Amino acid sequence: MSVENTTTKVIYNGNGMTTEWPVPFSYSKPDHIFLLLTDAKGVSHDVPSNYRVNVTEAGDTSVTYPVTGEPLPGGAKLTIYRQTPQTQILDLIYGGAFAPEVLERDGFDRLVMMIQEMNEEIERAIKIAIDAGSVAPSIEEVYAVIGEQLARVEAAAAATEAALLQAKTLLSLIPVPQDRDVGSTLYVMRIEGKAQYVLMRGGSGGGSGAGFAEYSIPAREASGLVSVVLADIGHPAMLGPFNPVINIISLKPYTFVIRSRSAEGFTVQLYKADGTPGVEFAEFIEFGRAEFGDGTEFGAAGSGSDVELAVSIPLPPQ
Repeated sequence: MSVENTTTKVIYNGNGMTTEWPVPFSYSKPDHIFLLLTDAKGVSHDVPSNYRVNVTEAGDTSVTYPVTGEPLPGGAKLTIYRQTPQTQILDLIYGGAFAPEVLERDGFDRLVMMIQEMNEEIERAIKIAIDAGSVAPSIEEVYAVIGEQLARVEAAAAATEAALLQAKTLLSLIPVPQDRDVGSTLYVMRIEGKAQYVLMRGGSGGGSGAGFAEYSIPAREASGLVSVVLADIGHPAMLGPFNPVINIISLKPYTFVIRSRSAEGFTVQLYKADGTPGVEFAEFIEFGRAEFGDGTEFGAAGSGSDVELAVSIPLPPQ
């Protein structure tokens, strides 16, 4: 027998069905075949029993595991490997009979198998460069190199997490496009010193018609923040976050950004023409009834804005 295959182990993944596993490498004796079981959590342990090595008349080898019990489940791994004892079992007697096949099998083949197994272990070990000389690095130096590699991995993970966070933030600022948004324009404006997205919708109604309810909502806060609660305006409850269609009605130019959306309502921030948040308020006298006789008019002073939001809110499915 010659040992032309350099394989010394094979790793199989469990599937809940297979119990017979082919052995693709050469070996000196069946006793030199061992099993290692790794569960779905990555914990490994040797398999001392409940397995059988099968050899056919053609010389093909397989391992039955488990012999009894449930098959190897998905997520688990079975490693079948060869471990040849590092001993010399060939005893050649001077002047005795000479059998070349015994020399090949118990001498040369066995030595090649040992070398292959040692090479497999070396390939899994930490090695220094070939030009590093005869002085091996200390364990501190090895750990330092490993630490540098881990630091690079952690930096890459942090950069990925930051990119995901930025993408989520961007998605929260840009409304999900709907058919009713066709014809609108997405602008980038500098608001409070920061570049932000503002969706400018054209037309006078955008989403009016069947499937929508129309509301006129005044801007009552000088800050320009308008919070709309569906229950307060008598709109039916929604199944989840929705996109309201908003048009600004005012004598002065304003822009807006939808700050938040939920199934219960939404919040809009209004901006003046110069990009600052808020709306302009004006003083007024609110007159009441005129009393006939002395001509006195009763009223009260107040202040407010001329800004109203013409809002189209989709109706939930019936």
